[in-house]
Amino acid sequence: MTILRRVLPLFILLMLCTLPSFAQQSLLQSLKPDHPRIMATSDDFAKLSTERETDAELDSILKEIEKSADSYLKAPLLERKMTGKRLLSVSREALLRITTLAVAYHSTGDERYAARAEAEMLNVCQFSDWNPNHYLDVAEMAAAVGLGYDWLYEYLPDDSRQKIHAGLREHALRLIKNNYWWKTCNHNWNSVCYGGMTIAALALAEDEPELARLVLEEVKKNNPRAVGCYEPDGVYPEGPGYWVYGTSYQVMLIDSLETALGTDMGLTTPALLASSQFVAHATGPTGLAYNYADGGDKVGTPAALYWFASRTNTPDNVNAVARLSGANRRDRMLPFAVLWRSPESQASKPLDLSWCGRGEQPLAMFRTSWTDPNALYLAAKAGRPNINHGHMDSGSFVLEADGIRWAIDLGAVNYNDYEQRGIHLFDHKQSGDRWNIFPYTNFGHNTITVDNQPYKVTGQSTFTDYKPLEQSTGSVSVDMAPVLALAKVEKATRDFTFDAKNRQVTVVDHLQGVKPQASIDWTMVTKADVAIDGHRIQLTQSGKTLQLTAISDTPGEWSVSPCEPPEGMYGDSKRDTRLIVWSAKAPDSGNYDLKVELTAGK
Repeated sequence: MTILRRVLPLFILLMLCTLPSFAQQSLLQSLKPDHPRIMATSDDFAKLSTERETDAELDSILKEIEKSADSYLKAPLLERKMTGKRLLSVSREALLRITTLAVAYHSTGDERYAARAEAEMLNVCQFSDWNPNHYLDVAEMAAAVGLGYDWLYEYLPDDSRQKIHAGLREHALRLIKNNYWWKTCNHNWNSVCYGGMTIAALALAEDEPELARLVLEEVKKNNPRAVGCYEPDGVYPEGPGYWVYGTSYQVMLIDSLETALGTDMGLTTPALLASSQFVAHATGPTGLAYNYADGGDKVGTPAALYWFASRTNTPDNVNAVARLSGANRRDRMLPFAVLWRSPESQASKPLDLSWCGRGEQPLAMFRTSWTDPNALYLAAKAGRPNINHGHMDSGSFVLEADGIRWAIDLGAVNYNDYEQRGIHLFDHKQSGDRWNIFPYTNFGHNTITVDNQPYKVTGQSTFTDYKPLEQSTGSVSVDMAPVLALAKVEKATRDFTFDAKNRQVTVVDHLQGVKPQASIDWTMVTKADVAIDGHRIQLTQSGKTLQLTAISDTPGEWSVSPCEPPEGMYGDSKRDTRLIVWSAKAPDSGNYDLKVELTAGK
């Protein structure tokens, strides 16, 4: 008994000391020992030079990559040059350069490309840091260096390996021990930061097992928050532009886990997979994306779509977006396209002409054709302003016809320009600076405003009804009351009807319980020339026309002005853009109805 008392504490201590190694083993026991192992293996790279001989698209992409790689051979090495608080542009350029050069080396065998990628990695590893105060910068640089280290492992001399290893550990991997806010967020920062850190961890896992384990443990615990934002139907709350950013890194994270460890940790959800439908439908016949939130309207053909096509057998998503995007068909993740393509994909079901997705930012889209550049197209949304990169844009829409985007979204401002002026761009509180930026408010969107009040930032508008496009007609209805709460509107709905046969979209607003004589403003932003004729407006652009007709029992009138921020608001001058407004006063009954018909020229 005395011996047991002496031995038992030692036994327990021994078990406690070995617990980390058990956890390490469970997460890293399936790690592939050889490099490359992140997103590609040596066999994958070896296939490039042979498969390009019979695969025209692959050969075209590789030629584009090799052309870019040639330009990098002569370019000066990157400098640690900040833009405001960000090093992000440098990190992104490093990722593009290193992955482009590495793929070009594997597709041609030309060691000049590998040598230049080695020089790029050694250069950035000598930076004082990768700017952890803005962690996206660290994450993208970690992805760049981690992939270069892994993909060129056999080429790199021992001395360079050691220096790159040390830089990747010092500037990225060891930082996993710090408590950063992005670790528990549910948007693009989670996907990007954990994506880059996962690549760094898997690149150095055999030499840094404890740090690699910490990264993988956190990914398993926290990354499902980011994946959850696609629920339930695949709509990305931050818009198509940020879908490209966040989802590209989410796919990189998943693909890295699968190739290196043989598991996706349960992160490949149906909603995530459905998001490729979202981004396809959010691209209009003009090739422009519906740029709600802070995203741009030019997203090209995201390389991530190839991954989705291979996983869901939906090559039509890639083909449709590529066809619509035309010359703007590549993004900075192009080197990954050659790894994610699946030329064996069978022809899939053609895309529907309408699509609706629920979630934090519900979205509905209708079109008359996927192949006609002059097709009629409507994209309309509900949602909530105070999500990451959100705007006060519930009830807003974009409209295209005859190759023109008639109703546009002003999109984002330049972050650094506004931050340098001391504006707190990401203060989402009701009184935050963000809502003094004109293009972020309801006043600068294609929606309706009551009593000159901003939208309630916590108001969640939803779709109350949706009918897909059948026999030339489809519709969607938005409950606007939650965002109009500051105007004390009791009930508010906005109904969109898409009439393919008559090439017309109808927007009907029903308001109840409005304060008598309160102002009611129906707004639309356009780049077209505007001619007002009573209740009608004719828009003209590039020889094409669109007519707007306002129908209401309550008197009102059209006005048009340059799209500039009113006094007391921030915003950039948009003298080539016009703000169309139908203005009225609420009747004494407090009930107001307005129907606006938007009809494409014959």
